[in-house]
Amino acid sequence: MQVRASSGRSFRVLLWAVVAALLGAGGLVAWQLRLTHTHEPGKVPLEPVAATRLREDVRVLAGVDEPELTALLEPDAAVAELAARAAQGARSDQEKAQRIVEAIAARRQARAFADWSRVDARPGLPLTAAGVARSVALDAAERKLYPLEVAALAVAALRQLEVPALLAEVFAFPGELRPVDPSGRFGYFAVFVPAAGGGSGRVYDAYLGRSEAPNPADVSVLNDAQAVGAALALRAMDALQNRLELDGAQRDAETAVKLLPSSPSTHGVLASVLLSRAETERGKAELDQALALRPDAARRNNLALFALTRMDAMAAGRELGDTLKHYPEFAYAHTTYAAASMILMSYKVAGEHLDLAEKADPELPLVPQLWAQLLAAKGELNEALLMGRKAVQQRPNDAQPLYILARIERSLNLKEDLRKHAAQILELTPRPQREGRKLHLQSVLGEDAVPEQGSAEKL
Repeated sequence: MQVRASSGRSFRVLLWAVVAALLGAGGLVAWQLRLTHTHEPGKVPLEPVAATRLREDVRVLAGVDEPELTALLEPDAAVAELAARAAQGARSDQEKAQRIVEAIAARRQARAFADWSRVDARPGLPLTAAGVARSVALDAAERKLYPLEVAALAVAALRQLEVPALLAEVFAFPGELRPVDPSGRFGYFAVFVPAAGGGSGRVYDAYLGRSEAPNPADVSVLNDAQAVGAALALRAMDALQNRLELDGAQRDAETAVKLLPSSPSTHGVLASVLLSRAETERGKAELDQALALRPDAARRNNLALFALTRMDAMAAGRELGDTLKHYPEFAYAHTTYAAASMILMSYKVAGEHLDLAEKADPELPLVPQLWAQLLAAKGELNEALLMGRKAVQQRPNDAQPLYILARIERSLNLKEDLRKHAAQILELTPRPQREGRKLHLQSVLGEDAVPEQGSAEKL
């Protein structure tokens, strides 16, 4: 009997291998078919959900069809290869998770991807796990990946190994000198592996490989629909900052909040979109909601930045409060404090905080822009011009550094450059706001900077 049973199992395995090969998916189809549980559409369980079911869940929950991002956590051949190679010989779920995290760390050490400031949106749509697996295959590529993307790769690899891993948003790790998500918008994500037979499970940091686990109060485990919401928030920021598609950015941001309303990051993204559309009241309400959900340094810094848009440097200082004492390497907050100090004409303090920001994060794109402002305020115009040009190079799709550079060029009487940059500012301005922006530029830069029959009417 035992031989016959063994032969039957062997036959079934062989048959399955033939069918899988014909389908061109190998072991991937096996994982898809193991997701046999059913649930009412829109009532997403806290366990892996197949992409086809998840797509229907997202339709029910948010009224949108997302064929690409509902495949965020789906393994493909590249993910399967990484998983098989990394976890060879591993038996327990926790051991498999550790092996996957180590394999991703090896790609980071090979400079396939690298950490970055994570303050401005990276150009390009968010990658699925399959896309990340391909993007990290090349050594020394130094790809700028989001923590969400790297965590998605780890989750997909573990699911390929039959580990029911989930994404988790992490708000803090013990002993850090800067927030894990300085922007307060992109979020920081890790991998959650449930404990066998129940229990609390464990969080693994796939992005930077921290060995110390976060406190349970600093973790939110996400179902797969919520994970799609987090990815939509990244897509909204790309639409806002890089593609300049405000309608698309708002649709994605609002959908992200529908799918993941408990995350302060999604509310921070929606706030950015609304404020860019001059919907100040709604934007401020989203910032307040983000702070209510997580009253941490990143959220307070964003409220301080909002205060600076109102030229309220004192309110900005109050929002920052003790933030920089607790997070002395929070470069983004140092630039906020520097900007507030410039409004108060405390130029020495502003320079000190810019130095600290640059030391904490030499690549932070805001630093050259603020140095340009500070040097111009001090009358050092030639040095300000150089910094202003550097700021525009680092943030080519942002009108603010162009505006600062144009003001410096006016002071230096560089009329040709001034006109060119004024036209670029109008190109980066949403159409409904262009006429008002043109009038403002004429009042600040001079009527000859933006002629009446100039760029605004041609755009």
